[in-house]
Amino acid sequence: MIDMYGSGNRTARDILDDGEITIVFNAFDGSPKILRLFCKSVPVMEYKEQRPELRNAIIKL
Repeated sequence: MIDMYGSGNRTARDILDDGEITIVFNAFDGSPKILRLFCKSVPVMEYKEQRPELRNAIIKL
């Protein structure tokens, strides 16, 4: 997931705060199912020269 930093961006704010985020997947067809992924993350402000492997991975998506 790629988020742009802004005043109302909860994901970016949580990443900058303590690095913990939760990604939730819900199934609404059939029986209800919920999958929660509890993650640690690091902010990447720009993917110029500092993290070329991230830039290449994102471009492949």
